[in-house]
Amino acid sequence: MGGVAGSGEIIEMPYAEYRKRFVYDADFLEDAKLAANKVLGEGTTLDNLHEVYPKESHDFVEYYVDGIDPDVDGMDWRSLRLVFEKIGNDHALAGIIHDQWTP
Repeated sequence: MGGVAGSGEIIEMPYAEYRKRFVYDADFLEDAKLAANKVLGEGTTLDNLHEVYPKESHDFVEYYVDGIDPDVDGMDWRSLRLVFEKIGNDHALAGIIHDQWTP
């Protein structure tokens, strides 16, 4: 079971609150840079995307916001990655990954 990065605080809240705080915490549709099969947001946390979702059978799209508060010089970046399993000529959503700057 995981906790909040930096504090270890147990995450117990309704899904709507969790989604707003930990998944869609920026306007990824309007404010993000977009990349396919390329990680834009890189930090100190372990990135195991390709271990869990191998390149041979998965593609991903990353929405990257390089910062919201200009006073912290980009140390509040965040990414939302949508991972798709390749199924013949089609793709199916297989995972949603949120990444962000952590201390």
